[in-house]
Amino acid sequence: MKKLISALISAVIGATALVPFAAAAEESGSGMVLLGDSIAAGYTRKGYIEHNYGEICGDYLGCSVYNYAKPGDTTDDLLSKLGSFTTEQSKNLADAEYVVISIGGNDVLGYIAKYMLNYAEQNNYFKDGYSAKDVPASPKITDLTTMLDVDKLRSELQGSYSAAITFGDKLSTLSEEICGKYDKKTKTYSGGYIGTHVIDNIQNAADTIKESNPNAKVYVQTIFQPVQIEPEYINAKYGKGSNYSLMLNIVRMELENIMKSYADQLSNVSDIDVVDVWEQFTSTEDTLSASNPGHASYFVDIKADQLSDIDIHPNQKGNVAIAAAILEKIGDLHDDTGLLSSIFESFSDKDSYPEIALATYKKVAGDAKPSAKLGDVNSDGFVDAVDASSVLAEYTKRATSDNGNYTDEQAKLADVDVNGIVDAVDASKILAYYAYLSSNSGETKSIEEFIKTL
Repeated sequence: MKKLISALISAVIGATALVPFAAAAEESGSGMVLLGDSIAAGYTRKGYIEHNYGEICGDYLGCSVYNYAKPGDTTDDLLSKLGSFTTEQSKNLADAEYVVISIGGNDVLGYIAKYMLNYAEQNNYFKDGYSAKDVPASPKITDLTTMLDVDKLRSELQGSYSAAITFGDKLSTLSEEICGKYDKKTKTYSGGYIGTHVIDNIQNAADTIKESNPNAKVYVQTIFQPVQIEPEYINAKYGKGSNYSLMLNIVRMELENIMKSYADQLSNVSDIDVVDVWEQFTSTEDTLSASNPGHASYFVDIKADQLSDIDIHPNQKGNVAIAAAILEKIGDLHDDTGLLSSIFESFSDKDSYPEIALATYKKVAGDAKPSAKLGDVNSDGFVDAVDASSVLAEYTKRATSDNGNYTDEQAKLADVDVNGIVDAVDASKILAYYAYLSSNSGETKSIEEFIKTL
């Protein structure tokens, strides 16, 4: 028995390196095309998200999804890509019922990077080994994070109130350059990088898509603002009333101005519908303030001990929120028992899901609950190596003590051979079924049918 357990543990560890399998939805209609940047691509600093929002939308709508988004793409890249599609890509775009675009964030970040690298040069904030001659003509945010000595900047802002205020003034100037001047009477922006470059490119992209596919419904997402961190966290990490805390608030406010300007100017683009991701992530109807900064930090992993671990890309919860916002805008709603609801139900902190995003999710998902699958002990909608590992751990627990950790429902799901016992044999059969699913992309047997073949 010890050899069996040892072999099974090794198999489970090996199987977790496989690409997770998700059964394809029954396809109907002409599909969805995703265009844009890392948000649409499902990229995170730890690797691609398990289920990006395009996949979730496709599962909900029962349609195929073609994702042509690429991390780092700008609106210039989007236009270039539309002009150089392969025959297959052009056909998928021409046939698509829905075209969903996430773009503009890298344009803004690139502008910020160039400005901040100039600031670093003027104030000697480069890391050792870097200088002005290393700054690219069109820098990206990765160039900024590579070359800027964040620790030195943080230390000086932390130690000098005047330095923090000066830095805030610089950010205010940067914000105006990006947004343009705002006219309160007409409620419009004039000049500025967003209006003169980003929005023009998005309009050209929308026109190109409509020329290819006049019947396509084109949805463009607003840009969320990730620096919405609760004061309690900032005070605990940097000290209450610290200059660095003040600087973060200044950064947050200026970023809010930029994202609001983008959303306002995006509404001027014709032949598109706007999906307000910013509202979903911020998820509060109250006025934003230092004490009420919004809730985007729930949807991105920006709170991390190490700078290298901070991520502004949507995590799995963020991808669910974006999917729900897109599906709400599309409007063909029904009670869901697929990916959307099964992923949501798997969140251990779903009771903390922010208010506005939660209301949107409930509207889209409806009242149906995903049905429990035999073998799916963690109720994430999939039978995989994670379930096999969990069942093995439960067996070990039960073998060494009177009780295990499973609820009665989990025990029923774990007992895949239905002999009344949760043991290593169940774990082995779950793992075998996962391997079967991973190697068969077409029609597959249910776990009940598969076990009969063993």
